[in-house]
Amino acid sequence: MPTTRFLPQIPFFGRLIALCAALLLATSALAELKYELPDFQMELALQGAVFNFGQSASDQRPSLLIDASRYGDRWDRVWGVARNFNVAIHAGRIEAATITDDAIEMTLLMKIEPDAWIPGGRGTYHIHLKRSADGTLEGTFDGTFNNASVSGRAIGRVQPTPTPMDGYQPIQPREHPRILFRKNDLAQIRQRA
Repeated sequence: MPTTRFLPQIPFFGRLIALCAALLLATSALAELKYELPDFQMELALQGAVFNFGQSASDQRPSLLIDASRYGDRWDRVWGVARNFNVAIHAGRIEAATITDDAIEMTLLMKIEPDAWIPGGRGTYHIHLKRSADGTLEGTFDGTFNNASVSGRAIGRVQPTPTPMDGYQPIQPREHPRILFRKNDLAQIRQRA
């Protein structure tokens, strides 16, 4: 009786060599990791960006609160909540952004997760903000949530750029983050012994 196998008919030794090659490539990728702090962070509230089904446009709609961080030319994943909509945590990404000293324009794509009571959906928001000297943001947004048009007020703030503490050493590749001492402490420990 023939049997179905998920792996091709490769001898065990061949599979072992392929596994070792994959592990070698994975460990060489770890050597290229580097620690960096975000160069731009902001918090935004999009008032009326999500709504429950059956809710009219005149009703007060829930706000979507998001945190966004940029590392050089790369935006990190955007995280959001809409606690007056549902209790889920929502993920998204910034598709395009233009940041100047006095304005921010961006396109935000969000996947609004469902919870046990409220269904989720997808949202696309085009955000236009004026940036003041103290870091506060104010403007408007327009877009869609579950293929229905939404628009409203957008407010937020630019967070201060974080700076590392003096003498801080980031965790190096292949270094466990919860150890009693760090690799760069070994010379001092050996000297004291």
